[in-house]
Amino acid sequence: KYSKDSSGRKVPSINPKGISGGALIDIGEITKQILDITHTKICKLSALLIENHKDYRLFSATKMNIIVNTIKKHITP
Repeated sequence: KYSKDSSGRKVPSINPKGISGGALIDIGEITKQILDITHTKICKLSALLIENHKDYRLFSATKMNIIVNTIKKHITP
């Protein structure tokens, strides 16, 4: 429910500010084991956040496979 902003202040997680270019991380299913700080977590970068729409209280992201495939298309080996 809460996060910290770049200044370390506690802020509501449901009201993101300045998220463009931020990472959307998939941590998998939330279980007691994943919440254990001694447990090795396997996470993956799923998408990059691109927009926060205040009127509808939602944000948009671009999936990493789209980003990677587009980069590959435009880079000569």
